[in-house]
Amino acid sequence: MKKLFYFIAIVMCLFLFISADMLDTEEFKFVMQIPPGFEFDTYEEGRWGGIDGYEEESETTLVAYAYMGKTTKEKIYQFGVEKSEIEKKYWKLIDNAEDDSGFAWWEKYRADGIIYTMYALVGKHATEDIYYLFFIEASSLDFAYYEDTYLNWLNSLEAIE
Repeated sequence: MKKLFYFIAIVMCLFLFISADMLDTEEFKFVMQIPPGFEFDTYEEGRWGGIDGYEEESETTLVAYAYMGKTTKEKIYQFGVEKSEIEKKYWKLIDNAEDDSGFAWWEKYRADGIIYTMYALVGKHATEDIYYLFFIEASSLDFAYYEDTYLNWLNSLEAIE
């Protein structure tokens, strides 16, 4: 009986852990891992929608935006510069692919601004006219400390059907 109790307790803890650290946004057709401690608000402006997240202890911003409809890469980058406040000239391409993780294409960046550092993904859904801008941004000092966590988040991003 005691073993059964421990087994059920472990399964419940695992379920809570798994469900708490993944965010599935069916409306915008993406899923991503969530680092612990973030609080989120929804974002809607024109054809853009998504979430804005903030973690107070590390002063980290995490955003996931989807543009519903046709647009250009240049407009996504303009929006990214506006939201991150890091000029495009600081964005350095670190990886890119086509037909991967539910995206028709994606490009991953690291940007080292004057005050903030970020990882970003810009991409397009494989089968829908949905374009994405994801980024996680923190002070350069905090970014260095949590960089592995932020890179894991960047690599967890997927477009879904």
